[in-house]
Amino acid sequence: MGRVLRYGCLGIVAVGVLLIVIIVLAVANTPEEEQVVVSTGEQSSSSTAQTGAASVAQEALPSIGAAARKGNWEITFIAQEKTTEIQGGTFGSETAQGEFRILTLRLANVGNRSFPLNSHDFSLNTPAGVEYDTSSDGHTALIGEESGPEVLGGLETIQPGLSKDVRVVFDVPPGATGLILDVQGVRFAVPN
Repeated sequence: MGRVLRYGCLGIVAVGVLLIVIIVLAVANTPEEEQVVVSTGEQSSSSTAQTGAASVAQEALPSIGAAARKGNWEITFIAQEKTTEIQGGTFGSETAQGEFRILTLRLANVGNRSFPLNSHDFSLNTPAGVEYDTSSDGHTALIGEESGPEVLGGLETIQPGLSKDVRVVFDVPPGATGLILDVQGVRFAVPN
């Protein structure tokens, strides 16, 4: 009987220690609100990252040609292409359900260790709160295409101090306006 109590008490202590470790790790890994620093070449500004695309005025957001920095990433919005069909590379062509928006971005790791990004870290949002994920069909059609940076597919790890130009594809309603690109809290106004 004493042996059962000893292991029972030891088990309770072990579970208690495990819970304390989990709580400490959760608190330590809670992301802090970070500053987004925007540069357009001539001037820089910073603003606190906000949640919810509807609460962000598109006019105040950087757009094509601007870079924004948050945490370990500096992202530059290089170009946008609109098309209803991607004349594919390796896996053939693809027609959009609405309109493809192909965005070219420069992803720079400004941190001090390797960090991954993948296509799920990107979304297009409307001021009304509609969110569009990247188009797997559009990404697949761009694979192997020779005219531009590679498409950001699965997981892309960029080493500290390095950058990479990539393309991401979204399928949105034709003529969609007011779109906001969100990359882990870094937001850009997408031209109509």
